[in-house]
Amino acid sequence: MRQVNFKQVVIMSAHRSKIDPVANNKASKELEENVSVLGLTAHEALGMYKGRPEVSYVIPIDNDEQLRQLMWAAFIIHGQESILHQDAHGDAWLHYESKPKELIGKLRATTKAQALKHDGYTVFNDVYYTTGVQL
Repeated sequence: MRQVNFKQVVIMSAHRSKIDPVANNKASKELEENVSVLGLTAHEALGMYKGRPEVSYVIPIDNDEQLRQLMWAAFIIHGQESILHQDAHGDAWLHYESKPKELIGKLRATTKAQALKHDGYTVFNDVYYTTGVQL
C-alpha cells in the first residue's frame, strides 16, 4: 500500500465571541504578526466555529515545535478555546489548552451545501473544508 503524506496545517483564529468587531480585527492583525515572527505564513480564510463566523488563518507547518508555538500563541496570547491541526497522516485534531486533543476526522474539501450543514468549516481560496463533525 502506498503511503500518502499530507501537508501539516494549523487552522486558527484570534476572534473571540465576547469582544466587538474592531477588537477582533485588531486581534487578527496581531495574530498575523505573531505568526510572521515565528517564520510562518498565515493565509487568511473565512472560518465558522460553533456556528459563528470568524476570520481564520490556514498556517502550513513542518514540525511539532511549530505546532507548540502556535498553540502557545492561540491559548496564551489570543485566549482561544482550540485550534485545528491536520497532521502528516491527514487526521484532523482539535487541540485545547486545558484538555486532551480530540481526533475529529479528516479535513476534506466539500461543497458549500454540505459545509453549511455543519457548525464548523473553513473557506480557503473559495473551497469549503470540513471534517463533517459537529462542534
